[in-house]
Amino acid sequence: MNILVKYKEYEKTLENITKYKDLRNQIQQSFKFAYKNSFTLYFFDEEKNKTTISNQLDFEIIKSTENIVIIVKDNDDQLIQIDDFIQKIEQKDKETVKNFKNLCNNPEANINSKNRKFVKRQQIEKKKQISQTANNEQEMFEKSQEIRIKNLNFKINELQQEIIKIEQDDTEKQLNEKLLDLQKQKIYIFPLSQEILELPIIQQIEQAENNLIYLNKAERKELKKNQNNLVHQIQNLLSSRKSKQFSLINQNDELVKKEESLQKQIIKVQKKNQNQLEKYKKLISQNQQLLKECENKQLSKKKTNIANKEQLEKQLDEQMKQELKARKQKGIQNEKLKEKLINLEDTNNEFENENQSIDFDNSFFEID
Repeated sequence: MNILVKYKEYEKTLENITKYKDLRNQIQQSFKFAYKNSFTLYFFDEEKNKTTISNQLDFEIIKSTENIVIIVKDNDDQLIQIDDFIQKIEQKDKETVKNFKNLCNNPEANINSKNRKFVKRQQIEKKKQISQTANNEQEMFEKSQEIRIKNLNFKINELQQEIIKIEQDDTEKQLNEKLLDLQKQKIYIFPLSQEILELPIIQQIEQAENNLIYLNKAERKELKKNQNNLVHQIQNLLSSRKSKQFSLINQNDELVKKEESLQKQIIKVQKKNQNQLEKYKKLISQNQQLLKECENKQLSKKKTNIANKEQLEKQLDEQMKQELKARKQKGIQNEKLKEKLINLEDTNNEFENENQSIDFDNSFFEID
């Protein structure tokens, strides 16, 4: 599919576009965008309604639209930074978990340090840093998700307002009223028999014929004259009906054309409203699904970070307990060693005293 894309005063035709992802990639390359989320896409349909293209489902809709022109608009810098940050969160999370595992599995990672206490303190500080980083990432993630949720809710509300406008649109009602008025203007020709029966001379002839046996010569002559006049009046009536029919047919033809035009307009309005309702309802469903995914992701991320934080704090507490236990154990060992040294000194002193006593005894015997 070939698509004409416009960005500011520039435009370019992108060829062989089959997916929404391909469309964004080509636009980023063609117009040299630094970030792949730094621009928004939209187009105007036949009714000049602005529609945003934000996913594959939106892209599927424009596939059926002829002569489509996609407009590219720059995003707000803050949103760009937030979106760019969101894409890095998962990578940072992976690095955080990896660093934490390395710290847990390699308590003597700092091989250049001969001081075991220094190594442990390094580990504690590193875990504190990881915990703080996780908190900062959670805060930034929640902020970005709140913005996305707000935007999705705003878009859903806009679409719902559009649906209300369509449902309250009275264009079809006005066209139907015009159609009814037009149908009332149609002219119908009375039946020939009805027009003949309404001729005044008919009544005169009927009365005379009903009393035919009682008519005198003059009245019979008048009857014959009226019968001849009736023939002439019928001939004139037929001639008048022919000319009138021609005029009425022309008038009715115009009315029929207007009626057909109104009916076509009504069908067009119905189809347009139906298509827009289906499109907006579909977009609402899509955005509601995205909103649900966003909220679930936010909740899942929050639970994960809480669990990671608790695990880090638990590991930190456990390590500090182990360190305190080791110090206590070392203190006990030092006390025992000190006690042994004292005992050794006492033994040594006793030994020296015994030696001095023996020397004294020996000297006594030597004097004698």
